Amino acid sequence: MDKVLQRFQDLKIQLEEIKSATNNFDHKNNIGVGGFGKVYKGELSHSEGRSMVAIKRLDRRHGQGEAEFLKEITMLSRYKHENLISLLGFCYEGDEAILVYEFASRGDLGEHLGSPDLTWSKRIRICLDAAKGLSHLHDPRGTHQRLIHCDVKSGNILLDDQWNAKVADFGFSIMGPANELQSTVINLAAGTCGYCDPQYAMTNTLTKESDVYSFGVVLVEVLCGALCYSYNNGSVEYNLVPAWTKSYEEKKLNDIIFKRPTTQPLYQSSLETFSAIAYRCLRESREDRPNMSEVVTELETALEIQELKSSRYDDILKSAEPPLNYGSEDELMMLLSKGVLLNDGKTYFSLNKLGEHREMISIAECLGSEFENGHTEYNSRFPVGTYHSENGIFKTRVKPQFLSPGITYTVNLVFKFRYKEKARRCEDIYLKYKLQGEIETLVSEHAYKREDGWWMAKLHQFTCDQKIVDLQILFDGFQDITTIDVEGIEFRPLERWFSLNKNGEHCEMISIAECLTSEFKFWGKDNARFSKDTNLLSYGIFKTHVKTQFLSPGITYTVNLVYKFKHKNMVRRCEQISLKYKLQGEVETLVSYLAYERGDGCFTAELYQLTCDHEVVNLQILFEGFARQYGTIEAEGIEFLPLEKVRLHH
Repeated sequence: MDKVLQRFQDLKIQLEEIKSATNNFDHKNNIGVGGFGKVYKGELSHSEGRSMVAIKRLDRRHGQGEAEFLKEITMLSRYKHENLISLLGFCYEGDEAILVYEFASRGDLGEHLGSPDLTWSKRIRICLDAAKGLSHLHDPRGTHQRLIHCDVKSGNILLDDQWNAKVADFGFSIMGPANELQSTVINLAAGTCGYCDPQYAMTNTLTKESDVYSFGVVLVEVLCGALCYSYNNGSVEYNLVPAWTKSYEEKKLNDIIFKRPTTQPLYQSSLETFSAIAYRCLRESREDRPNMSEVVTELETALEIQELKSSRYDDILKSAEPPLNYGSEDELMMLLSKGVLLNDGKTYFSLNKLGEHREMISIAECLGSEFENGHTEYNSRFPVGTYHSENGIFKTRVKPQFLSPGITYTVNLVFKFRYKEKARRCEDIYLKYKLQGEIETLVSEHAYKREDGWWMAKLHQFTCDQKIVDLQILFDGFQDITTIDVEGIEFRPLERWFSLNKNGEHCEMISIAECLTSEFKFWGKDNARFSKDTNLLSYGIFKTHVKTQFLSPGITYTVNLVYKFKHKNMVRRCEQISLKYKLQGEVETLVSYLAYERGDGCFTAELYQLTCDHEVVNLQILFEGFARQYGTIEAEGIEFLPLEKVRLHH
C-alpha cells in the first residue's frame, strides 16, 4: 500500500490537520454516512489551496477497506472533469484511511428529489451535468481507459452551492479497455439494489450499459420526485420504475410525474424528450440502451426546450401575487387562458387560443399619482377600482410588460357609461385622443359592448417588436357624453387566419371583428375560424381597416370579402351580387359583381388585386352595400389569396 501511495505524495495530508479541521471528528461536523464510513466537513489546506472540504473516514465495519480506499485515489487522480467530484487529498496513518474531497454544500440529489423549490430547469440541468460526468468516464472517443462506475444512484450525485452536479463515490468502479464498443467485466458484488442492471443479476457481468440503466433509474426519480424504493411495514419495495414504465407506455406520464407546486411547469415537449431517453436507458436488452453521449445530447435538447418556453412565462410567474398554483403545463395554460392578476393587481394577463399574450393595464397604473380613490365596479378585473371622467379628458401612460413580439395588437380603451341611457349596443361616441409625439387628433367613432358588460373603443394598432411598449395617450374627450368609468387600457392580439398554399406562398385572412372600425352584432358559428366568430352586417354597409402581417413579397394577391348570406334562399352556386365598395383615397366607387361558394360553406367576393412589395399591407375599404334584396350577411373576414390559388376555384 505504502509503495502505491508514494505516487500520490502531493495529495498527502497529515492526520493532525484533519483532526484540527473536524475538531477531532466531532459529531457536530458530521454531514453524512455511506458505505465507506462517516463524512465530516471542515476547512483545511490541500493540494489546490485552502477551502471547506468533505472528509470521508473509512469504517471497516461497513464492508469496505483499503482496496476501495486505494481505488478512489487511483481513479480520481486519473479521471478529472468538472462533473466528477475532485479528490483534494488523503491521509493514511496508523489505522486511519481518510479521503478529502471538494465540498458539495447542497448534499446529494436524493435529498432534494421531493423539493418544490427545485425547478424543472434545475432538475434537467442536474441530470445533464451527471450524464456529462458519466460520459467522460465511458469516454466514447477512446482517449483513456473506460471506467464503469458500477454504483450510479441519486445518492452519488452531489450538488454544489450553484446546483452543479458532480458524480462521486468510485469505490466499486472498474476499468475496462479503451477503443472497444463493449466493456464486459465479471464482478460478483456491485451497485445498490433498485439501481442495478437486471442483466447483472442474471449474468454477473457489468458493461458500460449497466451504468446507463442505473442512470435511467435516476432520471425516473427526478421526474417523479421520489426515490426508487420505499419502506412498507419494515420491508423495502422497489415499485417506482415499473409504475413509471407502465405510465410511459400507456401515455399517462402526467399521472405520475412530480406534482408539488413549483415556480415552473415541465413543458410537454421537454417532458417527451426527457422521458423518451429515460425509457431507452431502462430497456431490458443492453443493445437497445443508448450510450451516455446520446443521453447527453437528448438532455441538452430537453433543457433547451424547457428554458426557451420558460423564458416566455418566467416574468409573468414572478409577477403573480399570490403565486399561481399548478402542477403541469396544461394547468398553467388553463390558468393563463382564464386570466390572472399580476403586479399587485394592476395588470390583467391572459392568453388567447393561439397562445398569444393579451394584456390589460389598470387605469390606476396608467394615471399614476393622478388616480385617486377609485369606484369599484362589481365585475371589474382590478381591485384598485375604476376612474371617473366627467368629460373623457385625461392623460395616460401605458407600459405593458408581457406582449408577444411579432404580433399585431389593437390598443383599446375599456370603460362603462355612467348613465345607462347612453349604453346602446352600438354607440356613436366620437372619442377624441392624441398619441404621444403626434400632432393630429384622432377620433374613435364607435364603441361596442362586450360580453363581460364593459365597452371597448379601439384607439390604435401596431406590430409589437418587443415585450415592453411605452405608450402615452391624451384623451381629448367624448362628444355628448358626461361621465364614464374607465377600467383600463387593453392590448389585444389582432385575430387572423394564416396558411400556406401548395407553392409555399402565404395566405392570410383577418377576422372581420378586427377589420371593422365600427362593431356590429356577433353571430357565433361552429365552423368559424375566429373566437369572435362572424358579424351581422345589414345590407353589407360597413367600413374596414385591414393590416396584413404575413404576406409573401413579390406575389400577386386577390383581396376578398368572405361571408355567408343570412337567409338561405339567397344562396345559389354563382350569385350576381353587385357589392359596391371604395378603397381608401379613391373617389370612384367599385363594384364586385360575382361571388362563388367555397368548399367551407362561405362565399368569396373578389374585390381587387395587388402585388405585395413587403409583408405588411395597410388597407382601408368602405363597403357601400349589396343590392337590398340580399338583406343581411354574416361577414367572417378579409382574405388575401395568391392569384394562382384563386384561379383554381374557377
